[in-house]
Amino acid sequence: MKGLFLRFLNLFMPRVTVRPEIGFAELLLYGWRFTVWQRYSLALRHLLGVEMKRPMSILDVGASGIGIAAYLDCARFEVYVTDLKATELKSVVRSNFYRLDARGHNALTLIERLVADANSLPFRDGAFDAVTAVAMLEHIPRTQRSRTAEELMRVARHLVVAYLPAESEGRHFDILYNEAYERRFARHDINTEEHLSAGHASETELYELFPGSRLVAVQNGYVWQTTMILELYPVLRRLVGILYATILRWFDGRPPFYARVLVWQVVGDQQLTRRTPRRSTAYAREQREDKVAEA
Repeated sequence: MKGLFLRFLNLFMPRVTVRPEIGFAELLLYGWRFTVWQRYSLALRHLLGVEMKRPMSILDVGASGIGIAAYLDCARFEVYVTDLKATELKSVVRSNFYRLDARGHNALTLIERLVADANSLPFRDGAFDAVTAVAMLEHIPRTQRSRTAEELMRVARHLVVAYLPAESEGRHFDILYNEAYERRFARHDINTEEHLSAGHASETELYELFPGSRLVAVQNGYVWQTTMILELYPVLRRLVGILYATILRWFDGRPPFYARVLVWQVVGDQQLTRRTPRRSTAYAREQREDKVAEA
């Protein structure tokens, strides 16, 4: 029975996960974690336009679980996720149990998980077609962001896509959310505290970190604040997506904006070179294949 249920879900997943626009299917599958889906969807639209004859390899840095793999068609993408904390990567096993690839196999076999520091990624230069950093850079202290940016660009073969709260508006709405969180739980939100402690990046800083990149201002601050606060209440959480799809989406394209999506593309000889030898993704694949052969 479980196998039939998984295959039924698989009929919808490839279609749903490659469309970053909100619709009935997105509300059904991701409505209970709408704000997480939204930030990934803002990054996805910059990846899905890239045409490749083979599955695109993506490194999701600071994925905190399954990351972007939850929203991708397994037949078109090969996903690697990294996080600094091993406990975050263990959640992949729990959150990805229902994903199937085109052959009906659990998609977890297509996801490589690795504990790694974003300032020293253990991959060769240009190891991945694309590198994503969704809601990650704002956790890096300002003094370390230059090194993090270098690493993201170094391992990217084609492009880097990042999502992060930015500018004084991002800080303003993070403070408001933190106050609402404290009223609800009598303590501050750990993630938001890290945002405020690390310092919100300005557009000028981001252009300096990723030369030649382009920035897109996204998410009206008041809309973002409303959806985030509503998700603090379990009873209201599943209604957030519906509220957004019917009302809030019409206000979401107006300033003040909470976040920025950064897109950096490799042009000519712009590819950075590594400072020290690092293990390649090919090595990781060979190790996995050896383990399967031994089994």
